[in-house]
Amino acid sequence: MIGHDQDMDPVNGDASLATRRGASERLAVAGEVSSEAQLREAMDPANRSLNEALHLSFRVLQIAIVALLVLFLFSGFRTVDNAQSGVATVWGRIVDPAGLEPGLATNWPPPIGGFVLFQAEGRSVTDGNAFVSQMLLSHGEARSVQKAVTTDRLRPEQDGSMLTVGGEIGHIRAQASYRVSSPARFLETVVDRDADLLVQLALQRSIVQIGASHTLQSLRETLTTDGLRSMIRDEAQSLLDQSGSGLRVTSVELKQEPLPPAAVQKNFENYSQAQQQVSANVEQARKAAQETLITVAGAMHEELAALIDEYESAYEKGDAAEASAVLIRFDAAISRPDVAGSVAKMMDTARRHKISIEQTLGRDARLFSGLQNAYRQQPNVVIARRWLEAAGRVFGKPDIEVFQLPPGLGRLKVDLTGSQAVRDLRRSLRLDRVDAEAWNAGFSGSAADQFQRIEEIKMERAGRQLAVDEKGRISGQREKN
Repeated sequence: MIGHDQDMDPVNGDASLATRRGASERLAVAGEVSSEAQLREAMDPANRSLNEALHLSFRVLQIAIVALLVLFLFSGFRTVDNAQSGVATVWGRIVDPAGLEPGLATNWPPPIGGFVLFQAEGRSVTDGNAFVSQMLLSHGEARSVQKAVTTDRLRPEQDGSMLTVGGEIGHIRAQASYRVSSPARFLETVVDRDADLLVQLALQRSIVQIGASHTLQSLRETLTTDGLRSMIRDEAQSLLDQSGSGLRVTSVELKQEPLPPAAVQKNFENYSQAQQQVSANVEQARKAAQETLITVAGAMHEELAALIDEYESAYEKGDAAEASAVLIRFDAAISRPDVAGSVAKMMDTARRHKISIEQTLGRDARLFSGLQNAYRQQPNVVIARRWLEAAGRVFGKPDIEVFQLPPGLGRLKVDLTGSQAVRDLRRSLRLDRVDAEAWNAGFSGSAADQFQRIEEIKMERAGRQLAVDEKGRISGQREKN
């Protein structure tokens, strides 16, 4: 009989083999093995155990392969932050030149596809203090001016400065913020680590060009801070566009506005203050002149001043015809109703004076001219007519009394007493004449200046506030202050 002893190890003679192999099969073949089928039947339990182990290992291998495949496929996904940008590539070529948007991006997994990401927003760079002195950096503007003396000189090996029109030296500090606007162009032309250097050089060059086309005074006083920043930004952007960098300058901040050297800054400030005072005085004088012109001629002062200039020019050239034509135009313009101010008052006074002359001296002049021609032809007739007219006007007055005396009285003195009614009439006429003279003496301005305004009238009762009594006296005039 061939077999394993139940209690003893046939090789080592170990009696504890049964304990260590507690669940193992015990193979016992009694008698002679007669056939291969019987041997195969005896090996089936071992084959089944081996088959199950291999099957389990295959399952584990399949799961591992699936997991690796999933990880491989998910390697084609990438999350792009809000401040980032980049491009997706396939076999090293850029798929979309517009770049990646913030969020989840997909692509072929490596090594077929890939991602190139970089910071696109919130990038900034200074001008490297290329245009400022070390004293200004160390002590500030006020302290550097106090420490500066007339013997101070700029040290080119340490201090920076810019040269403006006229050979003036100035200092300025600037900082630029930029972003990547075209990821594809940026990757093709610029290395990411060199982007700050490229923008810094563009910022420095733009400051140099702007300084070379402006005076230091215009940079400080004529241009506003926003205007200067815009000029620097536009110039720097132009340089970046020429290089095809795909970068966009978003803003420029002035860390230090344009300043002269510290040694001359105090005098420069005094000069600037004097210039500002001169400008203020000129503006005040211009404003006063404008107000004076409006007071004199109203809104038409420009047109009237232009006509006056034309007349003076024609008079200086000796062109009487042109001067006369300009005067006609000036008279037409000044007679328009929209002319106001002192000129209008003077013209109104002149018109009233002209009318007064026409009504008095003009009438007498016309009468004298008519009588002069008639007198030359028949002087006796004219004299007799005028004498009769004068006598008629004198004797036609209501206060004239006519007395008839007999002839031949000689030099006798006659004491006559007039009528009481005539004396009363003469007294009334004298009072009327005194009132008229007083009225004419007080009527120096326009009619609108003589009567009361509505706020000056005491409306104690209804009725007319301006009245004329039986003697021609007017009540309700404005009382003079």
